[in-house]
Formats: sequence, structure tokens, C-alpha cells
Amino acid sequence: MRQKIYLGLILFFLLGTAGCADLSSYDLSGEVALTLKNDGLPYQELYTYKSRPKKGSDSILESLSEEFSRVTQGAFSGYYVYPFELYPQLNFTKEIFLGEEPYTVQVDFAELPPEDFSYLKVYDSQGEVVRINAIEEKIRVGRDRVNMKGQSDGTKHSGYGLASFLGSYSKNEYILEIDYLIECIPMKVKSGRDVEGIAVGTPVEVEEEKIEIFITAKIGNRIYLYGEHKLNGKKTVPVSVVDWNLDGKFSNEDMVRIEYKKETMFFPIGKKFKIGTGRKAVWYIIELETTGDDKYTLNISQV
Repeated sequence: MRQKIYLGLILFFLLGTAGCADLSSYDLSGEVALTLKNDGLPYQELYTYKSRPKKGSDSILESLSEEFSRVTQGAFSGYYVYPFELYPQLNFTKEIFLGEEPYTVQVDFAELPPEDFSYLKVYDSQGEVVRINAIEEKIRVGRDRVNMKGQSDGTKHSGYGLASFLGSYSKNEYILEIDYLIECIPMKVKSGRDVEGIAVGTPVEVEEEKIEIFITAKIGNRIYLYGEHKLNGKKTVPVSVVDWNLDGKFSNEDMVRIEYKKETMFFPIGKKFKIGTGRKAVWYIIELETTGDDKYTLNISQV
């Protein structure tokens, strides 16, 4: 019986060790054949905003009044929060070059709450609206008022949108992703009873109220290069080349993306980089070679 237990522990340890192996445990050297694909997702961060942590009614009111100023006037009445008044803080306008042409991406929550993807607009270099194609959209609308000092549920307003558009001149297809959240969490008393029902002298743990706000926007070229790289003769990882500078071509200005154990890593082309730390660190260089129409090869070597 004892031997079976020891054997089980050894197998558990070996399986756990194998499962924890990172990319530095393998030799990445070799060639990867790549083919052109056109179902890519966004990979480059275009814009991000996340409010500072706000806990406790006094600090919420103070930090909001300092950070949001005009846009949050009227958002609070006593300890009540009106989330609709916080939507404007998520608005942004960002210019980006796609090839040599400047485009403007604008998120404007004019309709409160938003009913569809109408808060996203793209303008070309002439200021003309570019037609966007909504691929996926999710909108969740919560309560319109929250008592931050009351023993009530909070609220969450969130949205996710995925859309594509064609460059006005290049006709390259680009894809945009928008993800946002407004969450108001009232004060919570961590006890099995309401505050009124707790006897005098009974310890009570109180979780301070807080407000969380964020929005992120990512962009990418719909077209990318894809292949699979063998690590040890059996195990393979997906490898792709993404158009990092969004010029519609694949060159040394772009990045190699490797996905391993639900982690996405980006590495440069034509420049030295290392994987791992300490004694496990290994330096590599990646070169991209054109082998035919829409066919490429990645050469990965140690340096």
C-alpha cells in the first residue's frame, strides 16, 4: 500500500513538472513554413484607460471630482451613483496610421445607455466616415442608480464589440475590438446577518464601496501568416507573423506571435531576443523569407 502511495506521488510530481515547463525548456531553432490567412483578430493596443482605484465614499467623491471634473458633475447625489453619468469618461479619439494614410478612431457614448455598436466611428484622412462591419457585439446594461452606502446589489454596465473596415485607399481589411466596463460595488458587511441584527461588540468586517471604470481598444490587420512549429518532435505550438506596423506588408518591422499554454508572446524579426531567465535564458534571432506567392518561411536560430 505504501509503495502505491509513493508511486502515485512520483507520477503526480512528474506530471506537474511537465505541465509547468515553459517555452525556455525547448530549443526553438528550426524552420516554420507559413501560409497566408485572413481571419485574424486585433493584436495591437490602440487605446486604454483605467481609472485609479476608488474605495470608500469620501475617496470616491474626492478622486472623481479631481479626475472627472466636468463630466461627472451630477453623477453623485449623497451616496447615490448614477452610472449613466460616467459613460462620457470612456469616450476617446485616437489617430493612427494605416500604411501612409492617417485614420481617426472615435468612441463616443452619445446614446445612454448604448443600444448597439453606434458608439464606434472611423474617419479616413479626408474626414469621411468609413463604413464598419459589426462582427460581434455584446452590451449589458445594469441599474441606473446605486446607493453606495446601502446594503443593496451593485451594478455593472459592460460592452464588447468586434468590427472590421476596409482602408479607403489600400483596401486592406482591418479589425477593431472595443471592451469597456463601468462597475459600482456598494459597501458590503461580511457577516451572516444585517448590520441591524448584529449584537453590540460583535466583530464586523466591512468591505469598502468602490467604482471601477475601464475601456480598451485594439486594432490589427485581418491578414496574417500562420504555421506550426515542432518543439520536441511531437509537441507543436501555433506561430504567426502579424502586420505590426499595419502597412499591409510583411517585413522586419512586424512581429512574430507564439501562443503557448494560453499565453500570447510577441518577438521581433531580425533582432536578437531572449527567452527565459538566469541559466535558462537563450538568445535567438528570427528571419523572415519569402518562398513563393503568399508563402513564407521563418528561420529561428540561436545566437
